[in-house]
Amino acid sequence: MRTTHLPIALLAALLASTARAADPAVLRSAGLTPLSPQAAAEISLPDLAGVTHALSDHRGRWVLLTFFATWCGPCAQEMPSLQALHEARGGAGLDVLGVSTDRSAAPLPRFLGRFGVSFPVLHDQSGRVASAWQATAIPLSYLIDPAGQVVAISRGAKDWTKFIPAFDALGDPVTPGASPAGTTSAGAPNAAGASAGTPAVPMVEVAPPTAQVTVSTPTPEVGEPFILAVSIQWKGDLSDYTLHPPTVGIPEGLEARATTASSSSTDGHQELTYHLGVVGLETGSFALDPVQIPFTPHGAALQTAQVTGPIVSVASATWAGLPPAAWVGGGVALAAGLGLAPLVLQRRRRAPAAPDPSKERRERLDAARACRLEGDAAGFLVIIRPLLHELDATPAGLPLERWEERARYAGQPPPKRDLDHLERLATRALRAATEDTP
Repeated sequence: MRTTHLPIALLAALLASTARAADPAVLRSAGLTPLSPQAAAEISLPDLAGVTHALSDHRGRWVLLTFFATWCGPCAQEMPSLQALHEARGGAGLDVLGVSTDRSAAPLPRFLGRFGVSFPVLHDQSGRVASAWQATAIPLSYLIDPAGQVVAISRGAKDWTKFIPAFDALGDPVTPGASPAGTTSAGAPNAAGASAGTPAVPMVEVAPPTAQVTVSTPTPEVGEPFILAVSIQWKGDLSDYTLHPPTVGIPEGLEARATTASSSSTDGHQELTYHLGVVGLETGSFALDPVQIPFTPHGAALQTAQVTGPIVSVASATWAGLPPAAWVGGGVALAAGLGLAPLVLQRRRRAPAAPDPSKERRERLDAARACRLEGDAAGFLVIIRPLLHELDATPAGLPLERWEERARYAGQPPPKRDLDHLERLATRALRAATEDTP
């Protein structure tokens, strides 16, 4: 039998002739945001076996390209439905292609095995591909048509089994032999797209929050508590999304303690800082990483942004410059040499400090503000109502108790302007009480 080899340009045209145009209405019905079809940038990354894969290898088939990480809760939430989509439509022209943004590939086998993932997963260790594809918050997925064009985007976790019927109804075939917009006759990205190295898709509609992570000391001693501060910044008044408390990877050898929060606002830039108490249980270097910032855009699914956490080096506890072993052994030897009875060091108990009501009230007000920033109006009212009572600042004529009950048990918070009013009352009353304190 004679084998006929087709030129690349002709092969690309034939593939395009069998592709189906993405119907925007169908995409929206599946929870995707349609985009103007534009050439997808090439991706070339290794899988877990070290074999390099390219996005162009999937030309002629629909591709759902999804960015995820093992530390991302929403990513784990949608992973079973991605696998179900792969099993249901992998034989019908749809390839699910995962790109892991984990810094290390070590946790991937266990994570993928947990969900029985069998679709290809590539590892973007350097983060360059995720940056080029604007994966500043994950999970993030793109739909790419058989001609190699990005046609839709999805941010946040989804039930991808709902995409199965949408895929079956994507639309009519494209014009036979037509070259996709933004490509050459060979079906490859044009020079502009290739040189830029980024997909021609709109910038993120909602800029995700960013954060700075610091520690009170990078070299604590064993048993010495230190503070990990996560300062989350964003612009505006949180009308775009709801923030959730950050999560921090605490490795073995460290132990997390209580968390407090405080907030500030300057020139339209908002900042919410979480203070996490940590204590070292053993010596060594520990990475407090990753630091995840979950947020929910209004009307969209939960997403997670990530920042790099710090490294702390926990040292042995010392006294007078001596390591712990010398406290007893060395001390006994020295005492014996001098003919003295060995000393027994005891921790002197200090008289408990008088409580500072102003500090405690400030912490409660900060906690109430944190509840608001997290979208928890009920939690805000639970804290602010007794605080206003203590400060003799309860506003007359406002049904605070009824507001609290409706928010807690019926999910019906009062209007934003009323919550703003209560927060301002508490702030002014606390400031006045602090100034009057001798």
